[in-house]
Amino acid sequence: MREFVKVFSPATVANVGCGFDVVGFSFSAVGDIISFRKIDEPGVFIKAVRGKYEIPGDPEKNTITIPILKVMEDKNVDFGVEVEIEKNIPVAGGLGSSAAGAVAGAVGINYLLGNILDDNKILEYALVAEEKVSGGRHADNIAPCFYGGFVIVRDVFSMEVVRIPFPEDLFCVVIHPHVSLRTEDSRKVLPEKIFLGDVVKQMAHLSCFISGLLLGRKDLLSAVNFDCVAEPVRSRLIPEYRMIKEVALEAGAIGCNISGSGPSVFAFVEGERETEHVGKEMGSVWDKIGLEYDLYVGKVSEQGVRLIEE
Repeated sequence: MREFVKVFSPATVANVGCGFDVVGFSFSAVGDIISFRKIDEPGVFIKAVRGKYEIPGDPEKNTITIPILKVMEDKNVDFGVEVEIEKNIPVAGGLGSSAAGAVAGAVGINYLLGNILDDNKILEYALVAEEKVSGGRHADNIAPCFYGGFVIVRDVFSMEVVRIPFPEDLFCVVIHPHVSLRTEDSRKVLPEKIFLGDVVKQMAHLSCFISGLLLGRKDLLSAVNFDCVAEPVRSRLIPEYRMIKEVALEAGAIGCNISGSGPSVFAFVEGERETEHVGKEMGSVWDKIGLEYDLYVGKVSEQGVRLIEE
């Protein structure tokens, strides 16, 4: 068993337009770095938090430490854990910040215990934290953060997850405005009922999108532009969203939609050369209204949470 472990936990993009609460992918252009150390004193202690974003210092309220506490309770662990956090993923930004922490915590304590948990158990412990802070049971951030790449969450209760092959040269641009939008709040605006015709359209677009990933047909990935569940209502919470989507597509993006619950926006791009142009055009919309933002560019990541060897 290890006495110390450090992990990198990537950002994720959930929903991916037409795949509400079902599809997500790993995006390691930004991620959190968290270290876990065994100590003699029982309990879980957050020793330090560094980075741009503030997170709870109470272990009972921090998504990194909630799974650790639960595992230690279930397994009658007789040692303590000291945690240090470098927080790089925007909080309440639609990039899976809470999921990255939850997965890191579950993976970290598992390493310290000698890898006694299987994948499903790790995901289940991570989901305990995600559910506590987001107000809903959904795993479309947790699963890609853990496995990497694209995933489909078939059932959130049995944690049946399907990993999907995808084109190796698929790039993504993510733009994050300096405003916060909590998942719990953005879920409150979702419709309680959806018309049958809209369900059919959503299924058709999701089927085309998954087919595009499997077949390497990037033209089919434009299906992410469609969403009749979340985008119509959540787009109102994001400044100039419609304009950002319009300029992204005009600049050559394959598809563009809200990242998770927002306010971040993502766009798929054909190749690395096009990412700079698409990102610049998307950012110009917020430049005009004086809204500050962060721009992240990179490939869809094949790898999820990973151990950092020192």
